Amino acid sequence: MKAHFRLSILLAALAVGVIPLAGTAAASADSGALTDSQEAAVRVNMTRGGISLHIQDALIDKIEAGIAPDSLGEVSPVDIVTERTPSGTRTIQIFEDGSRTWTEIQTTSAKPSGPTINASISGCRSSGGWKVGCRVGIYDLISSATFVIDYQTSTSARAKVRDMRSLTCDNIAGPCTRSGGIKRATQSAAGPAWAELSYAASAGWVHTKGSFGIRVSGTSVTTY
Repeated sequence: MKAHFRLSILLAALAVGVIPLAGTAAASADSGALTDSQEAAVRVNMTRGGISLHIQDALIDKIEAGIAPDSLGEVSPVDIVTERTPSGTRTIQIFEDGSRTWTEIQTTSAKPSGPTINASISGCRSSGGWKVGCRVGIYDLISSATFVIDYQTSTSARAKVRDMRSLTCDNIAGPCTRSGGIKRATQSAAGPAWAELSYAASAGWVHTKGSFGIRVSGTSVTTY
């Protein structure tokens, strides 16, 4: 996964989940306190990413002091954890200051049990040998980005992806842009079937950008 911050939560999944995920981002600090609504939105994202309350407090203080959390800067994570969720898989990058980014991929349909950025979350379903309607996403402290795609695994090294759609980019405050597409529709000697989305967001002085995607090789499906 490429690190982003750059941002984030959250993360969702097929979202995503995105896993292993990747992204890059740069943060600049002119300074400026968060509004109450921005702080509340950031805390929702942090809670969704599994960040404890005392670390949330420290990260909010850091942001309001004009310092970007490690997850939003050019800092390498100290740990990467992959876990199962009720609807798929999540890969979490954990940074030294406790901030996180994560990607998710939803492999089943499930109703969210907590706060979510999108109004609805749906996962893959099987249709004609394909996994259809799979949502992949990346999340951080201030933004999230997702897309939906179909994929087909293969025991003969001919995995495929198709119909990348429903590209989204959400931000707690401020602009958020995204673009993406299928990089390789069918697995070949050049590499796995592959689709990628790039995004950029800003909230006050905090800026983030990154890219993430899904790769399907043989019977293996990963996010980055």
